[in-house]
Amino acid sequence: MDPNRVKHPYKRNVRLIESFPIVPDLNAFPDAGGYVSVKFQTNPVPPSNIYDIRLDSGLLRPLQPSDEKARAREDAIAAYERDPEHNPFPEPEQDYEFYLMDTVTDATNFKRKYDMMNPDNDDDDLYTHQNEALHKCFRFKRIRAYETAVTAGSQETKYDEEIVIAVNDGTDGVHQRAAYYYPLIQRSTIRPQRKKNIDRQRYGFADQSNEDADMIDIVDVTIRDADENEVRERNVWIDSPYHETEEQEEPADHYDAEGGRDGKQEQDDMDAQLKRENGDDDAGSE
Repeated sequence: MDPNRVKHPYKRNVRLIESFPIVPDLNAFPDAGGYVSVKFQTNPVPPSNIYDIRLDSGLLRPLQPSDEKARAREDAIAAYERDPEHNPFPEPEQDYEFYLMDTVTDATNFKRKYDMMNPDNDDDDLYTHQNEALHKCFRFKRIRAYETAVTAGSQETKYDEEIVIAVNDGTDGVHQRAAYYYPLIQRSTIRPQRKKNIDRQRYGFADQSNEDADMIDIVDVTIRDADENEVRERNVWIDSPYHETEEQEEPADHYDAEGGRDGKQEQDDMDAQLKRENGDDDAGSE
């Protein structure tokens, strides 16, 4: 490609310096077929002039909704189905507990441990803690609870609106030189949890024992390779990135919605019967 022949669509002074082919990184698709991007509405750590690399390894643990919250959503869905013009469909909601490591060293070792390109990623000395069962692990501590503010995306639109792109220069010995893209099946913005108190006032939720019991202050994490079933689930996306299934052939018999033979099948049977009566059907003849 001649860089001088490539023009920016509206910026005349911009020149092409380098170009990369854009391809999917199929071997990096997770078992869900795409990734989830999460943006914090507010800074999850105290303000600083230095980026906190612990955020690269933060954990979001989904919480199960309380029984009252689940019933409220079911009621909202039922109201929408009765009168969609006046009752909007309830937005997807998910609460999380957010966890971080204590130190930058812990976070650095964690990234080295799960980095497949790191030659020392099998070294158990990278673990920074030992749990009560005397197993080496990484330790994450709870920061606060979060709730969904905005969410969008689906399996059907994961390539249409927003994707992640990572440029690889091809020097790692594994990837070709290219810009690799990764689909997003969901894009969410989360904020510090505040809706619980609003729900208590609006719906009179008194029993929050389910959510309180689900609170965990410390999460210990160990890293292992994917097992055979997990690898098989991921490999589905290599053969079918959109996870499209081939249309099945139409069955020989046709049935209506109530299980009876439909008009097309009845007509075919009548035609066959006429052929037999007229001697046109030689099936079974000697």
